[in-house]
Amino acid sequence: QTCDACKKFTPVESTPYNVNRTSITWKISFEYTQLSYAELIPDQNLANLTWHNISMSNLSVLTVNKLKPHTSYHFAFLKTSGVVTCVLKHYDIVTIGGTPSAPTNLTSIVHIENYPETYTIDVTWRKPSNPNGDIISYMIYYQKLDATDKTLSAVLQQT
Repeated sequence: QTCDACKKFTPVESTPYNVNRTSITWKISFEYTQLSYAELIPDQNLANLTWHNISMSNLSVLTVNKLKPHTSYHFAFLKTSGVVTCVLKHYDIVTIGGTPSAPTNLTSIVHIENYPETYTIDVTWRKPSNPNGDIISYMIYYQKLDATDKTLSAVLQQT
């Protein structure tokens, strides 16, 4: 809901973009005084989030760095006039994914039956603690040494 004091301000268009960070660029027809942003947490009220405030004066380009990959953020552009602070623009932005951390609890068990004709390797792991995006497949590299110690390599892909 907009208060009467805020109705006189017209929000201007801004264009957000992000590559593991968020840069917000806009044309100024009046001066925004502050940008507030917070990482969105599912089922959490905006009032209960940890907010970061950036004071703005005569800026036409603002870059917010050190954001987490593949994370939702809420941005609010504010204008203060006297004792009234108005929220003029809202954005919900998801940063682009990054490289995941390594899988954890990696184990492998070799089953030998009638070696060298038949053998299997069971490999198990837990997902990375920081996936930094949607993981759509894992690649498993392995090497087999033959009787002459030559290395035979292969790549398996699990989706």
